[in-house]
Amino acid sequence: MVAKIGDFDGDDRRHQWGAETSTQPLAIMHAKPSPTRVVRGYVAIICTVVSWLIYMITMILSLFVNNPSLTLRFVVEGVLYMTIVTTLIFSALVYLTTRQGALYRFIRHERVPRAMLDDHFAHNYDKGITVLIPSYVEQPKVVEKTIWSAALQEFPDLAVVLLIDDPPHPNNDEARAILKASRELMPKVLAELAAPAERFTKARDETVAALADQMDARRSVVARCAEDYRAAA
Repeated sequence: MVAKIGDFDGDDRRHQWGAETSTQPLAIMHAKPSPTRVVRGYVAIICTVVSWLIYMITMILSLFVNNPSLTLRFVVEGVLYMTIVTTLIFSALVYLTTRQGALYRFIRHERVPRAMLDDHFAHNYDKGITVLIPSYVEQPKVVEKTIWSAALQEFPDLAVVLLIDDPPHPNNDEARAILKASRELMPKVLAELAAPAERFTKARDETVAALADQMDARRSVVARCAEDYRAAA
């Protein structure tokens, strides 16, 4: 029995502990970090360094200086242990340091006005990007949302490639259904985009022709553009 695409959308699954519960979309711009948050970051870095120093000094005194039965094996084991602890502390320190740098970037970052972006791409912009979407026995609904998310990005020359890594000859019905559904996703999305693409391409050409050698746009042209924007939304 081959299941349908909707059988794998996960809607009937029980909620997992630790899963994200918020369904609100992410904000376009990140929040500005407060000065208190920046100070707390510095405090965390200082506490990490001081704690490491205190721990290392304590371990050296207890393991090596105040140890009358010191052996070569014990020294090697002690040094190896402290090296491992130092590596773990260093990884935490790297995270705290990069996080602090990110906070400063968030403070200075300003959203680029839309007019500047449009102007940048309007003057013979000839560079393109390719979005590669890997899929290995992934749920078709998840892959489809990812394709739509990539396809609806506003960029002049955008190529979306779906990489299906599933085994070409699945040995069970569920895997076969997922592979079949994954292979049908790109044609499905392209078919859904074909009608609006035809409409808006035609509307663009007609608007360009109507505005040729014109200083002002007629009311009918503006109304038609507004209607196209509403349809796109």
